[in-house]
Amino acid sequence: MRVYLMVRPRLLKDFPEQAKRAEDLGYDGITMLELTVPPTLSATASAINTSQIDLLTGIFVAFPRSPMATAYDAWAIQSLSNGRFQLGLGAQTKSHLTRRWSIEQVPPVPRMREYVESLRAIWDCWQNGTRLAYEGDHYQFSLMIPYYNPGPIDHPHVPIYLAAINKFMCRLTGEVADGHIPGDPVTYKWFCEMMLPNLEIGAKRSGRTLKDIDLGGAWFYRLREDGKRTGSG
Repeated sequence: MRVYLMVRPRLLKDFPEQAKRAEDLGYDGITMLELTVPPTLSATASAINTSQIDLLTGIFVAFPRSPMATAYDAWAIQSLSNGRFQLGLGAQTKSHLTRRWSIEQVPPVPRMREYVESLRAIWDCWQNGTRLAYEGDHYQFSLMIPYYNPGPIDHPHVPIYLAAINKFMCRLTGEVADGHIPGDPVTYKWFCEMMLPNLEIGAKRSGRTLKDIDLGGAWFYRLREDGKRTGSG
């Protein structure tokens, strides 16, 4: 088991200090939300000021950005952090997509599948020189000239985590993602009876088991004055 600390300052300038503090306290990683600062910027600032902890965007709202734009961000942070970056993606709710981001709401599961496939096709092009030729219903990529190709990096596998609460996104996560982010804290009953079975269904589709997926959880703890935990939920 690994323990990550969620860091959520409102200003970008405060992330390096909080990330370093988390590293000094012995956390395995930090999770950065998309609130007032894009988490790719938070991860960049944190990568510069740390050397060991993992850096997870939890989550980076996917659909307002082209997979190509996200691929460039993730590739650069992965190189900068020497392989410590983890790209956590989320679909976000209809009201936020249409009213805050001003983009059209479409069925999220098929679109997220293509988003993940696109990212991996782009990274494969950069790392291995594979011809870029991705054709989907939502995304198409076929142009990559040397001037815009960042080229290979030392840690080319960028783990992709998907935020999933309902059964269909959980199944997609089990099928195509490296890890699962449960989104907002959910009950233990929901995690065990809804999430895990559907993650397993998805994993079987790609010849995997739950052991092949990094499963996340979000829990609250209460501490006594002597520092001992008295409860969680």
